[in-house]
Amino acid sequence: MFEQAMEYIKHKPVDIIGIWGLGGVGKTHLLEKIQDQPNSLFDHVISVTASKECSVERIQGQIVENHKLEKADGAKNQAEIISRFLKGKSFVLLLDDLWDRIDLGAVGIPVRHPSEGQQKRKVVITTRDRKVCGLMEVRKEISVACLTDGEAWQLFQDKVEQRTLSSNPRIEALAKELVKELKGLPLALITTGRAMRAKSYPEEWEYAIGYMKKSCCDENDPISMETVFRRLKYSYDSLKNDILRECFLTCSLWPEDCVIHMEELYECWIG
Repeated sequence: MFEQAMEYIKHKPVDIIGIWGLGGVGKTHLLEKIQDQPNSLFDHVISVTASKECSVERIQGQIVENHKLEKADGAKNQAEIISRFLKGKSFVLLLDDLWDRIDLGAVGIPVRHPSEGQQKRKVVITTRDRKVCGLMEVRKEISVACLTDGEAWQLFQDKVEQRTLSSNPRIEALAKELVKELKGLPLALITTGRAMRAKSYPEEWEYAIGYMKKSCCDENDPISMETVFRRLKYSYDSLKNDILRECFLTCSLWPEDCVIHMEELYECWIG
């Protein structure tokens, strides 16, 4: 999928690329891999996290902060500054976790601009909803699917470690049964694998399997977002005590995808 995305990015007629799939399936990871590539095609790589409460102003704010641009009053004036900054330059905009259409022109992103000559302008979005690809007039789509059985088992083994799997003759078989219940979702495999890392009793694994079976709240859609969240909750329930759970929940005081400064978090914990 990474190679496919890079091919679209290099292909001139494709200006907007959409990566879509279930939450936790690996879309952001794919976007980060694209961002990490040394790329001589572009003057600027612009990375923005949209999230559910996305707005023109929020995207502008991230661009201004990341590229040390002048701040302006009003979205229109800010768009002019961003547009001037990008004028005559090639760039790729990586827009993560988009939930609805956003007007790139209002942000100041000159994507489809015939007067700009041969400059490469690309936008790569990730979204949970394929409809957003249509709303954004995406030219090429990449669907990110869940892992195959073999890939899922390999990822789970990497997180839980072989010494745990070999600590009891029954555990490996129980682990494979648990992996099947996680339906190939990378985020669930990673968090559950880490939570099971120190579990050396078969009864603990049987409990985890039962937990995952009960967490499926829609038989017709076993990887619905509600089911995914319930399965991720096993990692939270596996924390050692209520103090750690309280500390974790404190993070919900900040908005989604917001940077949490540790000093502020400590103060909340002390309070």
